[in-house]
Amino acid sequence: MQIDPAAKAGKDNYKLLIGSVLPWPIAFVTSVSLSGVVNAVPFSFYNAVATEPPHVGFSCMHKPDGAMKDTARNIVEIRNLSCIMVSEENVSMVNETAVDFPPDKSEVEMVGFYLVPSSVIQVL
Repeated sequence: MQIDPAAKAGKDNYKLLIGSVLPWPIAFVTSVSLSGVVNAVPFSFYNAVATEPPHVGFSCMHKPDGAMKDTARNIVEIRNLSCIMVSEENVSMVNETAVDFPPDKSEVEMVGFYLVPSSVIQVL
């Protein structure tokens, strides 16, 4: 089988990728804006990339108009994030955060997650 990604729409290439890598890992990333709004979003392009020191990577694409997504902008401005594991217990709520909420609305509050204080990082 030969597939030419240039001949396919971006949505079709996305479906091909998520159907090709199984099980498909999901990152649930929280960040905070300069105004203090907590952003929480699942990312489907995510994986472990190094062990010493431990690193995970995820891909935060741009909005259709080319603007940075809230998560990327928050991370660039604050230099802080949390990557939370998705489990059977939280998967339905994580899915609810995939809606495109406006930057002044917190997915955490809209969906009903609760925040846990941390002595090391700004958001959890």
